[in-house]
Amino acid sequence: MLEVTGLKARYGPIEALRDLDVVVAEGQLVALVGANGAGKTTLLRVLSGIHRAAAGTIRFDGVDITRLAAHRRVAIGICQAPEGRQVFGPMSVEDNILLGGYRRRDGQLGERMEEVYSLFPVLKERRKQPAGMLSGGQQQMLAIARALMGGPRMLLLDEPSLGLAPLLAAEILRVVDQLRKQGTTIVLVEQNARAALAIADLGYVIETGRIVKAGSGQELLESEDVKRAYLGM
Repeated sequence: MLEVTGLKARYGPIEALRDLDVVVAEGQLVALVGANGAGKTTLLRVLSGIHRAAAGTIRFDGVDITRLAAHRRVAIGICQAPEGRQVFGPMSVEDNILLGGYRRRDGQLGERMEEVYSLFPVLKERRKQPAGMLSGGQQQMLAIARALMGGPRMLLLDEPSLGLAPLLAAEILRVVDQLRKQGTTIVLVEQNARAALAIADLGYVIETGRIVKAGSGQELLESEDVKRAYLGM
């Protein structure tokens, strides 16, 4: 589904990504693991079109989308739930969710919303409340729900459990795993490397903007290098 070759990205003179090669097959959950500042979020931003690639190629379903605008990537099925949730606090929960479906033209907004509410029942209970009144965990659910309204063929999740209590973090990752089992292709950046790799089909370890190790989630969990660097073992 996704093939990234020789990808570079910069912030001014600083090279954030260096010759990255990444492949994501349809239906896979791919975890990106690495220290803060390694380039994981930048990679998601480049994939979604928010940040421009300095070099390299991004192909989605065999089509070169390297220069495609972000809103056009949403239209072809690439949707992102950003780091920090970024919900619209004064707006209702339901209006936040509806915003995620602004590109849809299939007349199935209502049906899609019910699917989202079935994943996150608490959002249905609070659908008329301002989004800013939700807890941190509920706002994260809302950010994912908003992304799902776009009908993603590939869902980009940036630190979905960041700042959450352990039980809430586990619930969020349980939903992510459920989405994978339903066939959604997912690229996941997650601070809890052990939890991410435990549900991942494939993992990439990123250091200073480069891929330094790749393998199945289980292979990386069992790697001595990964254990020492990222799993605290």
